[in-house]
Amino acid sequence: MTGKGAGASGARAAVSARVISLSWTPPATGATPSSYVVDVGTTSGSSNLGSFNTGTTATSVSGAVPPGRYFIRLRTRASTLLSAPSNEVVVVVP
Repeated sequence: MTGKGAGASGARAAVSARVISLSWTPPATGATPSSYVVDVGTTSGSSNLGSFNTGTTATSVSGAVPPGRYFIRLRTRASTLLSAPSNEVVVVVP
């Protein structure tokens, strides 16, 4: 179920040695996050590579990925509700 609650914002990414490090700002209002969902796609707005629940309230995550161009957004999970996506970041991994 998708809700209209406040979501993560200020998504940013850095790449080093094929490891993407994502960080974001938690919502300032609304329900308390129980975790975040990272949506990853090969085109703007898509999540064809997957949607991954971080399983934590930490506001950063990192992982090794193969070379490519990634479009990444974050959503806040609060119980069974998901917020609208954050700003989209485009990451190119050489």
